[in-house]
Amino acid sequence: MTAFCGMAAALSVVLMMLSSVIPIFGYIGPMFASVLLIPLMKNFGKGAAMCTWLVTALLILILGADKEAALFYIFFGYYPVQKTVLDRIPQGFFRRFCKFAFFLLSAILMDVLLVKILGITMEGELPAEQMQQLSQYGISSKTVVLAAEGIFCLMVTGTMAAFDVLLGRISGFRILNKKL
Repeated sequence: MTAFCGMAAALSVVLMMLSSVIPIFGYIGPMFASVLLIPLMKNFGKGAAMCTWLVTALLILILGADKEAALFYIFFGYYPVQKTVLDRIPQGFFRRFCKFAFFLLSAILMDVLLVKILGITMEGELPAEQMQQLSQYGISSKTVVLAAEGIFCLMVTGTMAAFDVLLGRISGFRILNKKL
């Protein structure tokens, strides 16, 4: 069990490290890395999956160049384990509401951590000419940043909802002779 969890953590760290080389892996790397938790959870239990998630999160936070991807994994990477808890809720509106609330709360917490604590904002990424043009129409840079953060939260929520469907499809596969 330890070797299998260690290999899964190492592969997850490699997938997460690709975000410093290939920018799109900043968002899909955490999803690929979290899919590796599924066989761990099914074969060794939720404890092994959560320990592997924690080890991967700490390693990528320490070693990774892309801190945003590391935070994305920290806030959303344990979703395959959380999905088993959320799937116990009877099918219907309340289950969808709980999953949406989980995604939205995680996205808001991650956004608050990025903006308020780490100081990562979009203000420096907008050219001065564009900000000056927006100010002519009475739009401040804070409004643009707030709108971009709202769009980011919606994108993350939509992406994670699609990821939830994908995890449902993956659950029919067999890994290590156990049905997921």
